Amino acid sequence: TSDLSWSSQLFLLRWVSWTLAFLGLMISISATARMVKLKFPEMSKDYSKLSMSWPLIFPGLIPEFARLGNDSLVVLILSLVWFLLIKRIESSQRWYWYVALGVILGLGGLTKITFLPITIAVVIWLTWLEARGNLVDRFYASARSLLVLGLFFCFSAKRYFSNLTEHGSVTGLVELSSTDVP
Repeated sequence: TSDLSWSSQLFLLRWVSWTLAFLGLMISISATARMVKLKFPEMSKDYSKLSMSWPLIFPGLIPEFARLGNDSLVVLILSLVWFLLIKRIESSQRWYWYVALGVILGLGGLTKITFLPITIAVVIWLTWLEARGNLVDRFYASARSLLVLGLFFCFSAKRYFSNLTEHGSVTGLVELSSTDVP
């Protein structure tokens, strides 16, 4: 885009940003519709009507995600996590599903610190969901959860370690606290 004017470049970047956010919204809406249809079929038509009213429910979506930043990417990554979690509720998944979840959460961890608590919650939920069987089932549940957590940290551990060494905090958000760090 170097041959485009400054305003054209900015418009293109804003359009890409908004498209990522809109794609994330559509993935989330369709994944939720799938779950509603599966678990609450009597509410399926009501959900369809409600999901079509997203501009009224989220009036700030267009201006918020048209600005430049990584929030639109966070929405897209979080919607992919949501989609995968709904697939897990539908049925047990194979190992590659856990790899995909760990990679997507890891990419989220590279994008924003918000994915650290999200990943911890997802790992706890997966462990709880799958560890209700016998000892062998619990072992595999723990192994799968550790796979997700391990992949997350493979992507984002360098960033968190860097935050710890530079700011004295894993999140790097010490500057927002009231305590001073030497």
